[in-house]
Amino acid sequence: MLVVVVFVGCDRSSPSSDPHRATPGGASPSVSAIPDPVASAFARFTGFPALHGEVVLSTADGDVFSFEIWAREPEFRIDARMGNTTVPWIVNEQGSNIREPHLHAPLLIQTDPRNIVLSCDNHRVIGAGTVIGRSVTEIRCRSGSEALAYWIDDATGLVLAGKGEDSRWEFTALDLDPDFPPGLFEFEGEPLA
Repeated sequence: MLVVVVFVGCDRSSPSSDPHRATPGGASPSVSAIPDPVASAFARFTGFPALHGEVVLSTADGDVFSFEIWAREPEFRIDARMGNTTVPWIVNEQGSNIREPHLHAPLLIQTDPRNIVLSCDNHRVIGAGTVIGRSVTEIRCRSGSEALAYWIDDATGLVLAGKGEDSRWEFTALDLDPDFPPGLFEFEGEPLA
């Protein structure tokens, strides 16, 4: 059975217990001292860097899904693990191997800071923190009636975590200089999309 996954997140707890808000010594820098992270992420992000990573999605209902992602533009591969089933979505220069890329594509959309520019209203900087040991800037914004939060990697502009009202997702591992196994971005048969 395939599950349609929408990558928005849920507020798990009070902000003081959010691990992404932690900074050394517990002090948060002045918000006015942080440059606009959306503008700077947009400027730094010229496309996906070569990467291999793990992303975990947790829903408000307690469901947890994991994804393994490889990117070497214009090639991508996302393996969605749902229980004992792994569903790969592969995109290469010929096309894609599945008819329903919306099952996997939100992962790429949500990790792309350009999505925030297009989908967020009235973003505001919350502060600095870390995700998987990487320095990030947290922003909050609204998309329609939904409150959203994003943690943007300061070095690459990638969005490393996000949350909304119903779910939370985040990278749990990230390698920006991976070795790609031979045939990783190949699929059998004719392209479907």
